[in-house]
Amino acid sequence: RLVRLGLVAQDLAVTTEQLGRVVREFKRGHEHLRAIDVVTSFWTRVVDVENLMPFLDGVLESGVDGTRHEQKRRIAQNVSFERFGFTPGNPSGHYRLVLRNRPHRECLQLLLDINHREAQASQASGRGDTSQKGNWANFRNEACDGRPVTLDMEFLTSSAFREARVLEFDYVSTSRPPADAVPLSDSDFENLIGEKLHMHKRLGEILREHRLHFLASFQLYTAGLWVTTKHITRVLDILGASNDPHREGVQARCCLALFARCVDADRFCDVLRSLPERARREVLGAVGVLNAWNPLRPSVLDYHLHLVHRDERVCLRRVMDLALAEEGNWLRENPGSDLSFVDLYAIMARVENWARPATVRFRYLELGEVLGNRPNWAARERALRHVLLGTPPVPAGALRPAAQAREMEAAGWGPPRGDVEAEYLVFREARADPGGAAARRTTVVEHMIADAAARTAQLAAPAAEAGGKDPSPIKDGRGGGAAKKKGGKKRGATATKKKK
Repeated sequence: RLVRLGLVAQDLAVTTEQLGRVVREFKRGHEHLRAIDVVTSFWTRVVDVENLMPFLDGVLESGVDGTRHEQKRRIAQNVSFERFGFTPGNPSGHYRLVLRNRPHRECLQLLLDINHREAQASQASGRGDTSQKGNWANFRNEACDGRPVTLDMEFLTSSAFREARVLEFDYVSTSRPPADAVPLSDSDFENLIGEKLHMHKRLGEILREHRLHFLASFQLYTAGLWVTTKHITRVLDILGASNDPHREGVQARCCLALFARCVDADRFCDVLRSLPERARREVLGAVGVLNAWNPLRPSVLDYHLHLVHRDERVCLRRVMDLALAEEGNWLRENPGSDLSFVDLYAIMARVENWARPATVRFRYLELGEVLGNRPNWAARERALRHVLLGTPPVPAGALRPAAQAREMEAAGWGPPRGDVEAEYLVFREARADPGGAAARRTTVVEHMIADAAARTAQLAAPAAEAGGKDPSPIKDGRGGGAAKKKGGKKRGATATKKKK
């Protein structure tokens, strides 16, 4: 009877409401068919996937088949964790597909269809290509049986794919929230992570014994919701406080799952800054630097760019262009960088096509961190067309810092220092309480300086242990501030000699 039910389900598409009626009918007439058996048979045929978890909470009952949570886990094991957590409305995630498994092949086909639609929408949007390989695709870090591949039509029609066993990759959705998207309230979000996902009381046990089920459930519970960067940071803080040895990997997966559901993506780099370095690199590698970067706030991201990837070379070029367009010295090298900016500016015109197994590490200085630095807000706004955040219509929140900075300068407040939005609040208060606002502005600047010093020390620490040089600002985009290594030549000496 269960086999026949599965065969019937293959040709149907149902809603969760219709599936609920089927479950109730089988409960009344065929007691030996459990609710979890019926749900498993129809799982891949449900069209309103975002309603599946609330549906399970309503139809599953604790009893001889175990607790509701145990029954959900059994369904996930039956259909596979990849298929259990897959949602067409939020496909962003890490996938490991065993191609002999039918649900996994279905998952791949759905992702190929979604990628085709999103790639077409990206090309029609007018913004630049943010893909990892310059093909407008949202697949990243693809590997077939452990070997790097490009998941395109050439590969999918090749003998290598026909003989493949395991396909592993990241997928990042480039669909953006609509302008009228309303994020979940803080209280509802706390209820979700506490009551539904059990992240407050049983997180250690869940991550230790049922990590894959937790990640699939997290993806499914958040499929139809909109969240803020505050919500994402809250999840990451809870995960970071657990004692699970894999917590950083779980942080990265949850961050990726919520990326396309975030309504204030202009502050996504703040989320990255709150992560441990390993998790931050994993998230940035999965999401893509051009999908995460906000040129209106370039100092928020600590840049760790791998020149083997096309999108990271494009980002490097855009950052260099921006630094040249702004008055002052904005770039500070990390001692762990394989290349200095002396070398990079020498090849600036061709850096986008200069694929090399090298890493460039640096940071963009904060507003007001160095006297004489003045931002070029028009140049920062123009840079938006190269990143996902600049997809028309550009969110009002993304453009807010430039508008606020211009308003403050027009009023004689002077150039902003640190976080523009934080200083704008002080600027507004100054009209009512000039003395108090001045004191508060001093505090904002002190925090900015302390944060910049801490980040510089953090970047310098690994190189100091290895005997590297101190970080130094790059002057006028020509490397005049490059420091000399101990007991060695100055970085970029060859380029300097040629110049002379």
